[in-house]
Amino acid sequence: MKNLLPDIELIERYFDNNLSFEETDDLKNRLKNDFAFQKLFDHEKLLINTIRYQAAKKDLDFLKGIEKSFSEKSPSYF
Repeated sequence: MKNLLPDIELIERYFDNNLSFEETDDLKNRLKNDFAFQKLFDHEKLLINTIRYQAAKKDLDFLKGIEKSFSEKSPSYF
């Protein structure tokens, strides 16, 4: 069985914008010509987007909680 870790790391670096111009070209060529790599790319893309979405949702929920706590506090006057 082929070790997919180098390909997964390459794809993750692509989505993090951490590839050189040459690496990006190589990745795009593999996407055009390697069906197994295309499937792995699509899977990783979905996984990464889901993780990012969940993290953003968690941050938004946290901020909404802070906002709600501010609105529930009554102003204190001296």
